[in-house]
Amino acid sequence: MSNTEMCIVSVFMDNIKSDVVEAQAAVVAKFNRNKYQHIQLKTPASHGKTMDWFWQENKSLGFKNVMFLDIDAIPLTHHTLQDFHILAKSDRLVGNAQVSNHLPAYKDHVYVAPSAMALSEKTFWRMGQPSALPLIGDCAQSYTWAAEKVGIKVHHFMPTSFMSNPYVLLDPETIGTCEPWPLGKTPHWYGQGTIFGSNVVKKHTYHQFQIRIPEAQDSFILKCEEVLSAQDTAP
Repeated sequence: MSNTEMCIVSVFMDNIKSDVVEAQAAVVAKFNRNKYQHIQLKTPASHGKTMDWFWQENKSLGFKNVMFLDIDAIPLTHHTLQDFHILAKSDRLVGNAQVSNHLPAYKDHVYVAPSAMALSEKTFWRMGQPSALPLIGDCAQSYTWAAEKVGIKVHHFMPTSFMSNPYVLLDPETIGTCEPWPLGKTPHWYGQGTIFGSNVVKKHTYHQFQIRIPEAQDSFILKCEEVLSAQDTAP
Protein backbone atom coordinates (compact mmCIF):
# COMPACT_ATOMS: atom_id res chain seq x y z
CA MET A 1 0.00 0.00 0.00
CA SER A 2 1.30 3.46 -0.91
CA ASN A 3 2.29 5.74 1.98
CA THR A 4 0.10 8.83 1.57
CA GLU A 5 1.25 10.43 4.83
CA MET A 6 3.85 12.48 2.95
CA CYS A 7 5.50 12.68 -0.44
CA ILE A 8 8.78 14.32 -1.40
CA VAL A 9 8.72 16.39 -4.60
CA SER A 10 11.93 17.37 -6.44
CA VAL A 11 11.59 19.62 -9.50
CA PHE A 12 14.28 19.96 -12.16
CA MET A 13 14.78 21.05 -15.77
CA ASP A 14 16.78 19.62 -18.65
CA ASN A 15 19.93 21.59 -17.70
CA ILE A 16 20.51 19.17 -14.83
CA LYS A 17 22.73 16.15 -15.49
CA SER A 18 21.19 12.73 -14.96
CA ASP A 19 24.00 11.97 -12.48
CA VAL A 20 22.65 14.72 -10.21
CA VAL A 21 19.13 13.28 -10.33
CA GLU A 22 20.36 9.76 -9.64
CA ALA A 23 22.65 10.88 -6.81
CA GLN A 24 19.84 12.72 -5.04
CA ALA A 25 17.50 9.75 -5.41
CA ALA A 26 20.10 7.43 -3.89
CA VAL A 27 20.64 9.63 -0.81
CA VAL A 28 16.90 10.10 -0.26
CA ALA A 29 16.44 6.33 -0.52
CA LYS A 30 19.19 5.76 2.07
CA PHE A 31 17.44 7.93 4.65
CA ASN A 32 13.82 7.23 3.70
CA ARG A 33 12.90 4.90 6.57
CA ASN A 34 9.18 5.54 6.30
CA LYS A 35 9.10 4.96 2.54
CA TYR A 36 7.67 8.33 1.61
CA GLN A 37 7.15 8.48 -2.15
CA HIS A 38 9.93 10.50 -3.80
CA ILE A 39 8.66 12.17 -6.97
CA GLN A 40 11.34 13.67 -9.21
CA LEU A 41 9.63 15.89 -11.78
CA LYS A 42 11.45 16.90 -14.96
CA THR A 43 9.62 19.87 -16.44
CA PRO A 44 10.11 22.80 -18.81
CA ALA A 45 8.00 24.92 -16.45
CA SER A 46 9.37 27.13 -13.69
CA HIS A 47 9.82 25.87 -10.15
CA GLY A 48 6.94 27.96 -8.83
CA LYS A 49 4.58 27.01 -11.64
CA THR A 50 5.34 23.32 -11.10
CA MET A 51 4.67 23.62 -7.37
CA ASP A 52 1.30 25.21 -8.16
CA TRP A 53 0.56 22.39 -10.59
CA PHE A 54 1.46 19.74 -8.03
CA TRP A 55 -1.04 21.02 -5.48
CA GLN A 56 -3.74 20.66 -8.08
CA GLU A 57 -2.56 17.13 -8.85
CA ASN A 58 -2.54 16.29 -5.16
CA LYS A 59 -6.29 16.68 -5.01
CA SER A 60 -6.43 13.25 -6.65
CA LEU A 61 -3.13 11.87 -5.30
CA GLY A 62 -4.23 12.44 -1.71
CA PHE A 63 -0.93 13.10 0.09
CA LYS A 64 -1.65 14.59 3.53
CA ASN A 65 1.71 16.33 3.74
CA VAL A 66 4.08 17.50 1.01
CA MET A 67 7.81 18.07 1.22
CA PHE A 68 9.46 20.06 -1.55
CA LEU A 69 13.15 19.15 -1.88
CA ASP A 70 15.27 20.89 -4.51
CA ILE A 71 17.07 18.56 -6.89
CA ASP A 72 20.36 19.80 -5.35
CA ALA A 73 19.25 19.21 -1.77
CA ILE A 74 19.43 16.04 0.34
CA PRO A 75 18.63 14.84 3.86
CA LEU A 76 21.66 14.19 6.06
CA THR A 77 20.27 11.91 8.77
CA HIS A 78 17.82 9.06 9.22
CA HIS A 79 15.61 11.42 11.21
CA THR A 80 15.46 14.34 8.75
CA LEU A 81 12.50 13.28 6.63
CA GLN A 82 10.50 12.11 9.63
CA ASP A 83 11.21 15.37 11.47
CA PHE A 84 9.92 17.38 8.50
CA HIS A 85 6.83 15.15 8.46
CA ILE A 86 6.16 15.54 12.18
CA LEU A 87 6.47 19.32 12.03
CA ALA A 88 4.35 19.58 8.88
CA LYS A 89 1.49 17.54 10.28
CA SER A 90 1.51 19.70 13.42
CA ASP A 91 0.17 22.58 11.31
CA ARG A 92 3.49 24.34 10.71
CA LEU A 93 5.35 25.57 7.68
CA VAL A 94 8.83 24.10 8.11
CA GLY A 95 12.06 24.25 6.15
CA ASN A 96 15.35 25.91 5.27
CA ALA A 97 15.73 29.60 6.05
CA GLN A 98 16.59 31.93 3.19
CA VAL A 99 16.29 35.56 2.13
CA SER A 100 16.02 37.18 -1.31
CA ASN A 101 19.35 39.00 -1.32
CA HIS A 102 18.94 39.81 -5.02
CA LEU A 103 15.70 41.68 -4.26
CA PRO A 104 16.55 44.65 -1.99
CA ALA A 105 12.94 45.13 -0.87
CA TYR A 106 12.87 41.61 0.61
CA LYS A 107 16.48 41.03 1.71
CA ASP A 108 15.58 41.08 5.42
CA HIS A 109 12.50 38.83 5.24
CA VAL A 110 13.56 35.35 6.37
CA TYR A 111 11.32 32.79 4.69
CA VAL A 112 11.06 29.03 4.30
CA ALA A 113 12.62 28.18 0.95
CA PRO A 114 11.48 25.25 -1.21
CA SER A 115 15.03 23.86 -1.18
CA ALA A 116 13.64 21.84 1.75
CA MET A 117 10.11 22.75 2.81
CA ALA A 118 7.20 20.76 4.21
CA LEU A 119 3.60 21.52 5.06
CA SER A 120 0.29 19.72 5.25
CA GLU A 121 -2.42 20.05 2.65
CA LYS A 122 -4.60 21.44 5.45
CA THR A 123 -2.03 24.15 6.17
CA PHE A 124 -1.79 25.01 2.48
CA TRP A 125 -5.55 25.53 2.30
CA ARG A 126 -5.55 27.48 5.56
CA MET A 127 -2.88 29.80 4.08
CA GLY A 128 -5.25 30.51 1.20
CA GLN A 129 -3.51 28.31 -1.40
CA PRO A 130 -0.81 30.89 -2.27
CA SER A 131 0.93 30.63 -5.61
CA ALA A 132 4.61 29.71 -5.45
CA LEU A 133 5.36 32.04 -8.36
CA PRO A 134 7.87 34.79 -7.43
CA LEU A 135 5.23 37.52 -7.35
CA ILE A 136 6.25 38.83 -3.91
CA GLY A 137 9.89 37.95 -3.36
CA ASP A 138 11.47 34.72 -4.62
CA CYS A 139 9.96 31.32 -5.44
CA ALA A 140 7.46 30.24 -2.74
CA GLN A 141 8.35 33.17 -0.48
CA SER A 142 4.61 33.85 -0.65
CA TYR A 143 4.04 30.75 1.52
CA THR A 144 5.80 32.39 4.47
CA TRP A 145 3.99 35.69 3.93
CA ALA A 146 0.67 33.82 3.87
CA ALA A 147 1.50 31.75 6.96
CA GLU A 148 2.54 34.82 8.92
CA LYS A 149 -0.65 36.62 7.91
CA VAL A 150 -2.97 33.96 9.32
CA GLY A 151 -0.86 33.04 12.36
CA ILE A 152 0.55 29.71 11.22
CA LYS A 153 3.81 28.88 13.02
CA VAL A 154 6.86 29.06 10.74
CA HIS A 155 9.74 26.75 11.72
CA HIS A 156 13.11 27.62 10.16
CA PHE A 157 16.16 25.41 9.93
CA MET A 158 19.11 27.81 9.89
CA PRO A 159 22.39 27.57 7.96
CA THR A 160 25.05 26.12 10.26
CA SER A 161 27.97 25.91 7.80
CA PHE A 162 28.81 26.08 4.09
CA MET A 163 31.54 24.67 1.89
CA SER A 164 32.58 27.71 -0.16
CA ASN A 165 31.59 31.16 -1.33
CA PRO A 166 28.84 31.49 -3.95
CA TYR A 167 29.63 31.53 -7.64
CA VAL A 168 29.31 34.68 -9.73
CA LEU A 169 29.34 34.95 -13.53
CA LEU A 170 32.17 37.37 -14.37
CA ASP A 171 31.53 37.12 -18.10
CA PRO A 172 29.81 34.57 -20.37
CA GLU A 173 32.74 32.15 -20.04
CA THR A 174 34.27 32.92 -16.64
CA ILE A 175 33.04 31.83 -13.21
CA GLY A 176 34.31 33.57 -10.10
CA THR A 177 33.16 33.75 -6.48
CA CYS A 178 31.60 36.45 -4.35
CA GLU A 179 31.07 37.08 -0.64
CA PRO A 180 28.79 34.68 1.29
CA TRP A 181 25.13 35.60 1.42
CA PRO A 182 23.87 37.18 4.67
CA LEU A 183 20.64 35.76 6.10
CA GLY A 184 18.92 39.09 6.60
CA LYS A 185 19.66 40.67 9.98
CA THR A 186 20.46 37.32 11.61
CA PRO A 187 24.06 36.31 12.44
CA HIS A 188 23.91 33.50 9.86
CA TRP A 189 25.53 33.32 6.42
CA TYR A 190 25.25 30.78 3.61
CA GLY A 191 26.84 29.88 0.28
CA GLN A 192 27.78 26.96 -1.92
CA GLY A 193 27.08 23.67 -0.15
CA THR A 194 25.15 24.90 2.87
CA ILE A 195 24.15 22.64 5.75
CA PHE A 196 20.94 23.56 7.56
CA GLY A 197 20.04 22.50 11.07
CA SER A 198 19.09 23.68 14.54
CA ASN A 199 20.63 24.01 17.98
CA VAL A 200 19.63 20.39 18.63
CA VAL A 201 20.39 18.86 15.22
CA LYS A 202 23.29 20.66 13.55
CA LYS A 203 23.03 18.75 10.27
CA HIS A 204 19.53 18.21 8.88
CA THR A 205 19.76 19.00 5.17
CA TYR A 206 22.36 19.97 2.57
CA HIS A 207 21.65 22.39 -0.27
CA GLN A 208 24.19 22.97 -3.02
CA PHE A 209 22.69 26.19 -4.51
CA GLN A 210 23.28 27.51 -8.05
CA ILE A 211 22.89 24.02 -9.47
CA ARG A 212 22.54 25.34 -13.01
CA ILE A 213 26.32 25.89 -12.94
CA PRO A 214 28.23 22.73 -14.01
CA GLU A 215 30.81 23.12 -11.21
CA ALA A 216 27.99 23.12 -8.66
CA GLN A 217 26.56 19.95 -10.16
CA ASP A 218 29.95 18.25 -9.83
CA SER A 219 30.23 19.36 -6.20
CA PHE A 220 26.76 18.07 -5.43
CA ILE A 221 27.52 14.64 -6.89
CA LEU A 222 30.69 14.44 -4.78
CA LYS A 223 28.72 15.36 -1.65
CA CYS A 224 26.15 12.66 -2.38
CA GLU A 225 28.92 10.10 -2.87
CA GLU A 226 30.40 11.13 0.47
CA VAL A 227 27.06 10.73 2.24
CA LEU A 228 26.37 7.40 0.58
CA SER A 229 29.78 5.99 1.48
CA ALA A 230 29.68 7.14 5.11
CA GLN A 231 29.32 4.38 7.68
CA ASP A 232 25.72 4.04 8.80
CA THR A 233 25.70 4.46 12.58
CA ALA A 234 22.02 5.32 12.99
CA PRO A 235 20.01 3.23 15.47
